[in-house]
Amino acid sequence: MMIALVVISLSVLAVYQMFITGRELIIEQYQRRYALERAEAWMERMKYYENELDTVPLDFGRTFVDTLVAPGDEHIGIWAECIIDVEHSFERDPGSGMPYYSTVSVTYNWEALSGREYSIRLMSRF
Repeated sequence: MMIALVVISLSVLAVYQMFITGRELIIEQYQRRYALERAEAWMERMKYYENELDTVPLDFGRTFVDTLVAPGDEHIGIWAECIIDVEHSFERDPGSGMPYYSTVSVTYNWEALSGREYSIRLMSRF
């Protein structure tokens, strides 16, 4: 009877640990998806400026902290560093003096509650 009780308690403990790990992975997947959506939104904003101003202004490059929240629990937030880098081509259009293209990259870096480090980077030329 004691051996059966030990085997059952170890099995229950293992299943419980699987659920905890699964929940952590689901939250981390949500954070990755949310960071990707935020990065895509920044890229869309840069595309808008390119269409309206014919260039992406250099002063839109910045580094700031953003919060990635857990699904259904706004009290658990992960601080993510967001880096927006804007570089213009050295060559200029002779008629307008504007750069031929701008290279924009948006990077999100963060550490999840489990200690895993993540990074998402989008890059495009406009």
